Amino acid sequence: LAEHIFTGQQRGVDSLRDLATTDYQAAVREKNMEKFWEQGICTSKIPRSIVEADVHADVLDTEQVLKGQIKKAKELGCFNLIKAFGNGLLATAEMEWNGLQIDRTKFNVQKADVTVTLALLKNVLDKLIREYLPEPIEINLNSKDQISAVLFGGTIKYVERQPILEDGEPVRYKTGLRQGEIKTKLNDVKFIVEPNIGKNYRTATKKTGVFSTDDSILETILKDYTGKKIGEFVELLLEYRKLFKDYSTYYAGLEKAIYHTDSRIHPQFNFVATYTGRLSSTAPNAQNLPKPNRSDLTRAIVSRHKGGKLIGFDYSQLEVIGLALLSNDPILGGEIIQGADIHRRNAAWLYNKKEEDITDEERQITKGTTFKLLYGGTAPSMAKTTGLPLEQCENFIAGFFKKYQKVKAFYQNVIDTVRNSRTTNGLKLAENVDQGIGRYQVFTGRILTFKESLRSSRSGISVGFSRPELMNFPVQGISTGDIAVIMLGELYRKSQEHRDKYRLVNFIHDSYIVDTKAEHVDFTLQHVQSVLQSVPDVLKHLFNKQTDLPFRVKSKVGDSFYDIM
Repeated sequence: LAEHIFTGQQRGVDSLRDLATTDYQAAVREKNMEKFWEQGICTSKIPRSIVEADVHADVLDTEQVLKGQIKKAKELGCFNLIKAFGNGLLATAEMEWNGLQIDRTKFNVQKADVTVTLALLKNVLDKLIREYLPEPIEINLNSKDQISAVLFGGTIKYVERQPILEDGEPVRYKTGLRQGEIKTKLNDVKFIVEPNIGKNYRTATKKTGVFSTDDSILETILKDYTGKKIGEFVELLLEYRKLFKDYSTYYAGLEKAIYHTDSRIHPQFNFVATYTGRLSSTAPNAQNLPKPNRSDLTRAIVSRHKGGKLIGFDYSQLEVIGLALLSNDPILGGEIIQGADIHRRNAAWLYNKKEEDITDEERQITKGTTFKLLYGGTAPSMAKTTGLPLEQCENFIAGFFKKYQKVKAFYQNVIDTVRNSRTTNGLKLAENVDQGIGRYQVFTGRILTFKESLRSSRSGISVGFSRPELMNFPVQGISTGDIAVIMLGELYRKSQEHRDKYRLVNFIHDSYIVDTKAEHVDFTLQHVQSVLQSVPDVLKHLFNKQTDLPFRVKSKVGDSFYDIM
């Protein structure tokens, strides 16, 4: 973890011995135990004197590395960040141990329901698609080539056994066991499918003659072809894809990860896997459980306590607050302090309506486009998302940065700092083109690394840093990379004396999931919320960062994970 932060999230996991000798001047030593392991001899069979010598050397290497890392952390200004992350590491270790409880009976019933529905849907779709493709072609609903051909027209190739002809007559076996039977051979056949959808829905792919059949395109087609036969096919195909992913990714995937000893999943949380410091999760990915509108899977994730509850705690607008912390923009900060719904306010501005007239859908669209804007999005991409005129989106962007002038200044400072710190890393982007890297450090001590890449435009090929990364990394790094993880550590530290009441079981970027006994729900709500809202005190203590910004936390109580998402 320390080396990951020192290198601006560029270094992964090193062995203690390699790190000690390569970076911290420890003496190179023989790999005595490895020699036995290579021969298939387990540690318990290795002579005690060799094991003790190796363990003693590991202790000395650990001391050497620790002293060196403390010195380096203080020099780089990230000592307090790494120290605070120690509690975060303990928190994730506890969450991995606690795991998420699976109701196996409910899980099996839901999985069976999905399996049956999927089979019925496939049967209906096979019959529908057979109207467009001949019998010899084996139907594959996951084939992009077949779906593209059915919708947009095209050529499907298949292999068919056909009779061997001679002078127009089939050739027969004259002798042997197959005497009298017609001789056949396998031939490549091309079948041309006529288009059922207009050309205006076509989006080219890398494969000539095959067009994109992504869900977004199918949904657009469905709007215009509802009530028609091809519209029915598209509607059922979308439902099939949803259920197929539900089964293959979630049910089948999660089932493999359920421990038979306690009927729980015990995911791993990774500190050194992202460029911004945000935690990731694997085996299984507990941060990518399906939303309620996508699947019922999470109904089977329940409390381990009889009558117990799961509680989810979420920071409200954490990345917006992170931007306010970094930019010190008084208008943005003032709106946060007032408790303004910034996304609804921006929606009123974007759609030219009163705030009270903004629909939830318009607010959600504006929230997404605002984040895209903050992360380098453009007016054309905003116009495509919202369906609004390009000029209106351009005016919104110009007005946004005119209103939040310190936000604009902050982003410019990031760009200038990264460009001014540019060095090369020895890698080639092209012949005679070295890759440049630049760095930016936020107030927690987090060092962010940016790498140049080749970019194509109408004017040709150019080399430069990614604008979305320049705008995204600092905000995501300070909010979900640092603050959220530091507060996870704070929650772990302050929850130890209350482990008889609740346990930490999951963490999703800026959301904290706890499993609590029924009689302790009220206490858990008050205690966890109090800890998570103490961010200003923690920032002051760790980094001497003063802020009046409130860190509001929403909570939701439920019988299952489904209820709190």
